[in-house]
Amino acid sequence: MPSPGTDPRAPGPGPAVFRLRGHTARDRAAQVLLRLHHPQAERRSLTVQQAVDAAIRRPPRLGPADAALLTELIYGSLRRDLRLRWLLHRYLRQPDKLPPAVRTILLVASYELLHLDRVPAHATVNWAVQAVRDNLGSGLAHLVNAVLRRITRLGEAPREDAWYAAQMTDSVERLAIVCSIPAWIVRLWLESCGPETTEALARAAGRTPWPAARINMARPGWETLRDALLQGEAQSVGSAGILFPPGRVFHDLSRLANDGALSWQGAGSQRLLHRLQADAWDGPVWDACAGRGGKTCALLEMGRDVRLASDPHLARLQGLRQELDRLGLPHPELRQGQAQELDPGFIPRTVLLDVPCSGLGALARRPDTRLRQSLDQTKELAAGQQAIIDAAWGHLAPGGRLAYLTCTVNPAENEHQTARLLTRPDARLEIEIPARPESHGEDSMYGVVVRKTQ
Repeated sequence: MPSPGTDPRAPGPGPAVFRLRGHTARDRAAQVLLRLHHPQAERRSLTVQQAVDAAIRRPPRLGPADAALLTELIYGSLRRDLRLRWLLHRYLRQPDKLPPAVRTILLVASYELLHLDRVPAHATVNWAVQAVRDNLGSGLAHLVNAVLRRITRLGEAPREDAWYAAQMTDSVERLAIVCSIPAWIVRLWLESCGPETTEALARAAGRTPWPAARINMARPGWETLRDALLQGEAQSVGSAGILFPPGRVFHDLSRLANDGALSWQGAGSQRLLHRLQADAWDGPVWDACAGRGGKTCALLEMGRDVRLASDPHLARLQGLRQELDRLGLPHPELRQGQAQELDPGFIPRTVLLDVPCSGLGALARRPDTRLRQSLDQTKELAAGQQAIIDAAWGHLAPGGRLAYLTCTVNPAENEHQTARLLTRPDARLEIEIPARPESHGEDSMYGVVVRKTQ
């Protein structure tokens, strides 16, 4: 059995390391997971959502039911990656010597066996055996058949957290495997948050996030639309948002989105902007880490004077331009560049810094973060965040506000950055929202507003 300190994803020798044939939802799910676990095979590193979208659109395009199955298999397998591998390693003598393609097929099949009640076990096993036989030969197919049938004979036990916890004595290993969180993250949270909050964060990372929409406040009658959509278990979030239970999203939301009446935006982002009183931020505003522009558009919908939105990635800015057109919003200047290297060309009264971060508060929505981040990388990110803050502060008008946001739970990227900024004699804390476990799988986000007094 692998300990949390080892990497169960280490590539092993063998053919078909990065390629699997097949066009079914299961085949494509295995293909995506193989690429995500071995990004060195790609020209660029894809996010999980980009990989899912590409797999659905690839000819022959998947229908809605198969697209939903593919999405569930990929996201679910990533959210339970360490736990599933721990289970599989119980029945594999030398798992790291197996071709990665075999391990990936086993991962998809074991997730389906344990977590998708509507799929017959024999259908799952038959697919996995045939996929291995088609790609890697009969010998490994017999191994896969044996392993999966042993898992099915365990019955309901591997579905329960207690079954895993009972077989471990180390508290870090127990939480890492039960909640499928890398051990270094568990240790980081234990040191900074304590055991109770750490367990809450770890369990939240395994939930399926509720989808959230933001109603376009710039449209007349937006309150009426919001109230009409707040039906059943749907909940209000932020200034103009709605949180929908999974599987309960109304069918006409796509039409409303196409018409510019609403946008999809995570509940965590909407909630944080509301808590930071974004509707009262003075203009002109510079969104210095705009990304795809969700917060830029939200501020414009609130009537804020966003004068400039910048980001290092041209494709994101092009997407933001399309969003502005879809929503019927005024266009701020869009400029490509690193925030710490740009001169806005005006004196902003508010600078919004939704900085690049480790994403440890968004593990439910971005489960591939488990594969991408390391403790050393978080240190590099913190150094970059510091440079962005210093540059933005230099441009900020006296009396203006700096809003600093992350979607991580890491003091080095959150509280330590704020504490360092507040050592300046002209900095005064106005609002600080700590990252904490949120309900419904939404991101745990940190935010702070600091006033420049002179």
